[in-house]
Amino acid sequence: MLSGGGARGAYEAGVISFLRNDLEPRLGRPLRLDILCGTSVGALTACALAATADRPSRQGLELVRFWSKISLKQVLRFGVTDLVRTLREQGGGGLANPDGMRELVGAIEWRNIGRNIRNGLLEALSICATRVSDGRTTLFVQQDEPLRPVWLENPHFEAMRARIGPRHALASAAMPVLFSPVELGGQLYLDGGLRMNVPVSPALRLGAQRVVVISLQPQASPSRVVPPMPVRPTALFLAGKAINSLLQDRLDQDVENMRRINSIIEEGSDAFGADFTNSMNRALDAYRTFPLRYVRNMLVRPSRDLGAIAAQCVRSHDFLLRHPQVPGLFLSLLGGHASQDSADLASYLLFDPGFAEELIALGRSDARAHEDGWARFFDDAPICDAEAAELDRAAFTSRSGSSATLAARGIG
Repeated sequence: MLSGGGARGAYEAGVISFLRNDLEPRLGRPLRLDILCGTSVGALTACALAATADRPSRQGLELVRFWSKISLKQVLRFGVTDLVRTLREQGGGGLANPDGMRELVGAIEWRNIGRNIRNGLLEALSICATRVSDGRTTLFVQQDEPLRPVWLENPHFEAMRARIGPRHALASAAMPVLFSPVELGGQLYLDGGLRMNVPVSPALRLGAQRVVVISLQPQASPSRVVPPMPVRPTALFLAGKAINSLLQDRLDQDVENMRRINSIIEEGSDAFGADFTNSMNRALDAYRTFPLRYVRNMLVRPSRDLGAIAAQCVRSHDFLLRHPQVPGLFLSLLGGHASQDSADLASYLLFDPGFAEELIALGRSDARAHEDGWARFFDDAPICDAEAAELDRAAFTSRSGSSATLAARGIG
């Protein structure tokens, strides 16, 4: 599960690079990524991984190469006239010229996604966008199987089968104001991160029994010491903080809920036997909730403040030499204040090779810090009785040919 965060997406490349180029050789076996779910820049990463599922050993290298070559002027193409046009436009246009993003997504081998799914190299790809007309989250799902009934029971999002292509990815990554909404099927769509930044629920509905969550938000500090607020906080400072809060809160809640349910199932199975989960789901059936089950999980998130890293980058002596256009000047102003917190907004827009290299290295380092946990995560043996019972139930359902078959191997 790959989250949104604009230029922070380079961090995801670092994590994938570690999994493919460091962990996989150490474990001595390929690591299947069967289900890919992404939002915003995470949707672009998910689509790139889906298109290269036939060459997994190259995935990390290709993602790192992409981010190492990315240019600010590729993504943020705007000048003073674009600003005036955006303010005067009545059609919801964006500040940045969309041609740069179209070129970036054009590099993805879109036809390979369907081919890899048909060949069994990938089970499903899901990306989300926000429908402009009603603010509802829409999930575009590509898989060979029909959508299961469980998709229809969630009031928070709508699922649609699709042959995912560049327009779906552009819609998921269309940050409001910066990029224009994208039309799909007669509806306009914007950035999926507005309502679902980390797509935990879709992955579970697609049958994943093991999930890796890659977040682009650092862990909130448990300290009760409130950091000092600038005497006169600017609108850009507040915008950066608002985006941080918007993208982080739901992730923490979803992961915490998943781990809480795991604890309940594990303790209940130990106390009452292997049928505890079935009994609990029968009791919850009247509420039409998604059936609960034990889900092995890993969460990787930045160990450093990405806003602070962005501030260091834009304050470097050669930043404006590399980016002399209006976007470079704009980001220099964002990150040039005395407080590093003012660069939070800049970190989402800083499509710069130097910034990307810092995030890639951090992603590798943070993933490596969980090295023992990865070995346990990808181990085929159940880690508790509750998970063993879940795998037995999934295997039985698979043998019985039910349309609600769960992917017993998850994404491991």
